[in-house]
Amino acid sequence: MAALPIVALTLVGGCYQSHELGADSGPAADGGPPIDAGAGVRCDEESLPEPSAAPCSDAVNACRAACAPADGACHDACLDASCRACFYGTLFHCANAAGCESLWRTFACCIESVPMCSALRGYDRTSCASSCPMQFEPYAMCIESTGGVACFMTAASNCGLH
Repeated sequence: MAALPIVALTLVGGCYQSHELGADSGPAADGGPPIDAGAGVRCDEESLPEPSAAPCSDAVNACRAACAPADGACHDACLDASCRACFYGTLFHCANAAGCESLWRTFACCIESVPMCSALRGYDRTSCASSCPMQFEPYAMCIESTGGVACFMTAASNCGLH
């Protein structure tokens, strides 16, 4: 896998969600961050559970095997939506458990303040990472510095990437 800051910029259109989408988010009664009206989870309380997406297919692994070993962009381009959701959902869950969750929550609250992104939840928030680069970059750096290799290996193993 390529280094996360490069890979993070390619995160578009994920399909992993941490909970059901509800009605439009609105401001909290206490004036705090918006609340997800559907599940009652505030962005500053959101956790990412282990994903339940299907593991990566043989076609994804065959595509990756055809890439040059050091060509991270080629490897990443081979990931289909289900594989991407499995890999990044597992990676983010692992990193959050290792100490990055507060940075995830800061990013999640920024995404809720972006009108075209405010309804996104869980992993789907990363499709708007370019709207909150000042909040996403520290999160991406935390993933790399907080058990990054172990979390990458866990994600690859859990999702069947070769």
